[in-house]
Amino acid sequence: MSRGGSFYARSLLNLPVHDPTSGFVAFRRQALARLDLAAVKSRGYIFQVELKYLASLAGLTLREVAIVFVARRQGKSKMTLAIALEAALYTWQLRRLGRKPRQTTPMLL
Repeated sequence: MSRGGSFYARSLLNLPVHDPTSGFVAFRRQALARLDLAAVKSRGYIFQVELKYLASLAGLTLREVAIVFVARRQGKSKMTLAIALEAALYTWQLRRLGRKPRQTTPMLL
């Protein structure tokens, strides 16, 4: 399911990463300051895709470092059909709206 979801989101949103659904990410503080995080609308797993999409639209460089994903040995996935459908539909909304993040000025703390 992860491979299919990654292919779907990557293709639909023209994302320059192999796995836009991965939750194992790191951002520089300066990169996050360029995004309007208050404008993020998604909930759940699709949040990972939306954040990478907004970063890409903002002109940030996205890089990947491969990780080994070990198959689950116990427990159950939290992924449901409802979550998968929500993600599929929201990905289309992101593309259709072509949401561009507002440029923000970083605050000095």
